[in-house]
Amino acid sequence: MSPMHPPLEPDLLGQLRDIHPPPPPTWWPPAPGWWMLAALAAGLVLWGAAIWWRHRHRRRATRAAIRHLDRLWREYCRQGDARRLAVELLALARRAALALPGRREVAALPTEHLVARIDQHGRYRLAPARLSPLLYAPHAATLAPAEAQALRDAVRAWIRRRQP
Repeated sequence: MSPMHPPLEPDLLGQLRDIHPPPPPTWWPPAPGWWMLAALAAGLVLWGAAIWWRHRHRRRATRAAIRHLDRLWREYCRQGDARRLAVELLALARRAALALPGRREVAALPTEHLVARIDQHGRYRLAPARLSPLLYAPHAATLAPAEAQALRDAVRAWIRRRQP
């Protein structure tokens, strides 16, 4: 061989392999955007579940209070003891008022202030005269049936409205 010509090498182009595409992407682990979307979706589901649970609990408590009110009214219609009805309605209104904001303050309020707090609380506002019989009814010697029914209706309306 002559020094001017390099030795014959095998065909270099024949040794090259064809271009291979990269393997297809795997589904795991997902990209960071999918993690953020999953965290957002989980947060929304938890938030919705908490709202649903609170609403369900409040509706259950309202229904129980209304059932108790109806039971008290049936006992009153059977026995005719208006004073006992007024005392029980006051106790029921006080228990229902514990759902208002400031539970500790509401629990310790005297009756006059409790009725005023119920009347002035913006979302649960009733006509002030509707619950005022709660102040004197437990101490009254007699309570007319119309007054007892008006008192029952006022407590029922307030219990139903106290739910946001």
